[in-house]
Amino acid sequence: CFIGYIPRLFINLKSIDNEDYTQANYIFNKNELDILYKNKNSIFSNNGEYLKTIILKAFSIFIDNFYCIIQEDTDIDLIPIYKDMSNNTILNLLNRSSKAGLSKNYLLSFLSSIYTKINNKNLELPLIIVNINNINIPKNINLHKVYSKSENKNIPIFVNIIYSDNSLHISLSYCKRYSKLKQIFNEIIDQLLEE
Repeated sequence: CFIGYIPRLFINLKSIDNEDYTQANYIFNKNELDILYKNKNSIFSNNGEYLKTIILKAFSIFIDNFYCIIQEDTDIDLIPIYKDMSNNTILNLLNRSSKAGLSKNYLLSFLSSIYTKINNKNLELPLIIVNINNINIPKNINLHKVYSKSENKNIPIFVNIIYSDNSLHISLSYCKRYSKLKQIFNEIIDQLLEE
């Protein structure tokens, strides 16, 4: 399934815009967090799965034929992104990715070798990096910004999520051509925070 998706990736090789990353940081207060988790559908087994699905759904609204590399603790998931993915589709892909250790490693190596052979530092790769961590941050520490970037700007979007039962911080870093991400993410979060 994942390997059959590779040829479509080459459609999205683009030249790099020489612009800095835009940052959008979301820090949720306790009330917002309670509403967000209360509105979580029972199909999600935990908050991490719920948050990954929110992010992947936002991507699938305006991005097609990309891969999303999700790092959570020691696990790595490799998820194809295509238009208008449903929650069930996303959960199915996350589940399949968690079971496909050898296939995932092969695919990551394969993609790496292809992009290395292309060896063009001016190409934007159709990859998105998501880092998600469940960390209980002590109250005496304030986290205001988590920043990610690619030095040669060949990874167009980074998302960092730090969450616990009592806190949630989401940081989006994206190249200018993907500025729709912030608007779409704002709309999704506004809908999820409605009581």
